[in-house]
Amino acid sequence: MRMQLWLAIVAAGVLLTAGHGESKHSLVIWDRTPPRTSTFSAGTLALAIERGGGDTSPGPLFYGTPLEGQTPDGRPGLLPAGLLAPGDAIHRSLVVRNTGTLDAVITGISAELTGGSRMLADRLQVLVTADPAGAQPVVWGPLSEFLRQTQFLATGGIELKQGSDITLYIWVTLPLEAGNEYQALRSVVSFSIRAEQRGNNNPPPPPVKPPQLG
Repeated sequence: MRMQLWLAIVAAGVLLTAGHGESKHSLVIWDRTPPRTSTFSAGTLALAIERGGGDTSPGPLFYGTPLEGQTPDGRPGLLPAGLLAPGDAIHRSLVVRNTGTLDAVITGISAELTGGSRMLADRLQVLVTADPAGAQPVVWGPLSEFLRQTQFLATGGIELKQGSDITLYIWVTLPLEAGNEYQALRSVVSFSIRAEQRGNNNPPPPPVKPPQLG
């Protein structure tokens, strides 16, 4: 019998940095108002995020039902995740666009628990890849680590030139050994992307070995 676990993960914002200092501007991508940007001496660093894979944008990236995945104006989500059973790995695509005037480097991803069960969130595993098959990992680890602090990309960063975009694939797995204590739990998590002006990228070392899907 499949465990009734509802999961809604929202792609919520972008954390912009310059050099070693962090900008205080956080872009709320799904807001109805235009996103704010960070301005530097050479231009403007600005990113925009939207759901990929044919889903209606904007709205949650992972969600259990079309209602949970609806956009701010009420359109239902087109790619509900449904029930998540132990051992399941589900993934969605996230399109990141460089809408500023500066070339950028995506350096890391972080998360924030915005609702539901912390116990379930702490049990989930996250893998972010540069390809839909999951063969090119860029950052990974327990969701609890993404909630604790920014997880830096194993590649040292992904360049994103002004006017270009890239698709990232976020995989979420519930370990096979998860027990009945996770029945009927639900977590809502907000993912954020960290980016720097190209040339200022100096992330700490990544994890040693990525997880295996399947």
